[in-house]
Amino acid sequence: MLILNICLCCCSIMNKKKIAYKEKKMKKFDLKDFNKYKNENLRTLKIDSITTVELFEYEHIYMEKETKLRSPFETRYEYYKNTLSLKTESQVFYSMLTGIFKEYDEKGNVIKEINYDQVCNTSINELIELVKNYAGIDLSQKIDGVSVYRIQKNLPEKSEYRIIYKTNPNSYREILIDCNTGKIKSDILGNFIE
Repeated sequence: MLILNICLCCCSIMNKKKIAYKEKKMKKFDLKDFNKYKNENLRTLKIDSITTVELFEYEHIYMEKETKLRSPFETRYEYYKNTLSLKTESQVFYSMLTGIFKEYDEKGNVIKEINYDQVCNTSINELIELVKNYAGIDLSQKIDGVSVYRIQKNLPEKSEYRIIYKTNPNSYREILIDCNTGKIKSDILGNFIE
């Protein structure tokens, strides 16, 4: 009898853990908070001294962007408007999708998954170090006027990173880096057309 009770308790605890895990995994949009801040004409919330959340409303979705102070990385969540359930989650480095993008149906099942880092052998951290050593720019800290792109060609071995930044109000620098070898392909100084 004692063994049966122990087994039942263990099963009950395990089932509760599974339910808690599933509930934790399914993220929902907080419409109450959104409407509160919307009525106060706010779009940006500060969760703590280093985390900022921006909320947006579009025709078919709500969007939430979470960033850390001075970080070039942000996490984006899109939610279905009719159910408030999570539709997509993604990571962005400057203006470039990175990491694993996930899309969910309205029941919370993953229906699409893309690993954006799979395209290149050179990781984002390696790119940050490479640009820091080569050009003296620390991409790990958010810098206004800097854009980072991953250009995917038809052939993966031709893919490249493109870093563009202002050198002064009238000029820019564009560095192209081979995505797979991490070698500098070109380094161009140019002027903005007026």
